[in-house]
Amino acid sequence: MTNLAGKRRTFPALSHESGPETFTKFPDLPSELRREIWKYLLPGPRVIIIAGPPRTSYRRIEGRCFVDGIKTPELLHICQESRDFALERYRLSFGPHLHFPVYFDFSSDVLLLDNEKVLSMFFERSNGSITSEVTMVKTIAVDLPFLEESGRMHIVNNLLFLMSVSDRLLKATARFGNLREIVLLKSPDSLPQFAQLLDGAFKAKMRLSYSEFQDEYTLKRREFLKDEDGSIPKITFMTIVDFWNRFH
Repeated sequence: MTNLAGKRRTFPALSHESGPETFTKFPDLPSELRREIWKYLLPGPRVIIIAGPPRTSYRRIEGRCFVDGIKTPELLHICQESRDFALERYRLSFGPHLHFPVYFDFSSDVLLLDNEKVLSMFFERSNGSITSEVTMVKTIAVDLPFLEESGRMHIVNNLLFLMSVSDRLLKATARFGNLREIVLLKSPDSLPQFAQLLDGAFKAKMRLSYSEFQDEYTLKRREFLKDEDGSIPKITFMTIVDFWNRFH
């Protein structure tokens, strides 16, 4: 038996003649087939994480919210044809609300806001600017990092937190106009009765004042846009793991 240990195996060097480095015949394919290939390269549903303005050592810097680490779809950069195809799905959006606008697919992408305060900042830092994009968003998610801690606090603190969250949800719903679902993220061991109280408080306020909400931004949007239907969105509580399993 030949001992191969310690012997170096050699392979023939690859040359350019062994095969093309690029597929040069792609432009010659039928346009329908090219579109199917571009479609295969779409990233699918994305979660766009919205964070508040960054903090210095002492205070939060005044300014608009920003998108936390999302890649622009690669199809927008390959060639003009792929860019035109991607722009059928993606729209550069939320310029008045964000430090930099983001490409957003309104048919599948989801906005995830860092917390309920960022949910308010998203609109309040827009200087009252209104676009039709807000009424095209169907699903948002809001992380409630202090949900469990608040549930274990004194009953007064608990109720104050609950009222604050429900007020912000009410404002956001009226401002978006056409939301179908609001996903609230909680830890697995959050108190279930707290979630039920929040859900009940929000829905009660929605029924009483959603259609007549007097927030300045909402009044401007109603004057500018006429396509909202006033439906009450569904409130869904999820853990972080369940959320990413569903939307990623």
